[in-house]
Amino acid sequence: MKKSGFTLLETIIYCALFSVLMTSVLVTVYTLMESNDRMLRSLDTTVEAMFITEKLSWIFFNATNISVINPSTVRIDRPDVGTSSPFLLEAQGTTLTLKRGSADAGVLTDPVGGLTNVVLSQTTSSLRISYDINGQTFDFETSQP
Repeated sequence: MKKSGFTLLETIIYCALFSVLMTSVLVTVYTLMESNDRMLRSLDTTVEAMFITEKLSWIFFNATNISVINPSTVRIDRPDVGTSSPFLLEAQGTTLTLKRGSADAGVLTDPVGGLTNVVLSQTTSSLRISYDINGQTFDFETSQP
């Protein structure tokens, strides 16, 4: 008489093979998800840095006078806005703000964007702004007018 079905040993082997296969799939999916998260963080960092660089380039374009007022504030005089209402660029904790005259300051950076270590340094020939975003250092340098 012929018996149909699986033996207990065959069932255990199939279950073991299935669990090995599923473990491999789960490890692969987890690795892909982590890789995607790293890529998105890197992209966010790059986009934030590009935005800050473009905004700083715009602020310093055609500047007639650049002066560091204190370690966290820079005054920028431009002929198109007049010297009576200069731009003030301020580093406040995790944000960079831009203020013109007595107007309210506009925030240039996302407060959760990971901006840290903003350092303003001035030499006789240039102004350098160094900052970190998510642990990556970026520099912006402009020559003195």
